[in-house]
Formats: sequence, C-alpha cells, structure tokens
Amino acid sequence: MRNCFQALCPHKPSHLLWTEIFLYEYIYLNFQVVRKLHEVLS
Repeated sequence: MRNCFQALCPHKPSHLLWTEIFLYEYIYLNFQVVRKLHEVLS
C-alpha cells in the first residue's frame, strides 16, 4: 500500500503523504458525521 502511494507521488516524503492521507480521512469522516446529524435534526 505504502509503495503504491510513493509511486503516485515520488517527489513527496512518505511522512508528508501519510499526514495528507490521515487529514483527508479525518475530514471525510467528520463530514459524514455532520451530514448524518443534520439529517437527524432537520
């Protein structure tokens, strides 16, 4: 998996890549939660 990401972005250090992936996942999950809450409350 890690090699896959490094193949996509060889110019980036892997720790930066993992940080981006983590942030993306985190934001995406929060978005899903907020959307669900919005549906429940409305």
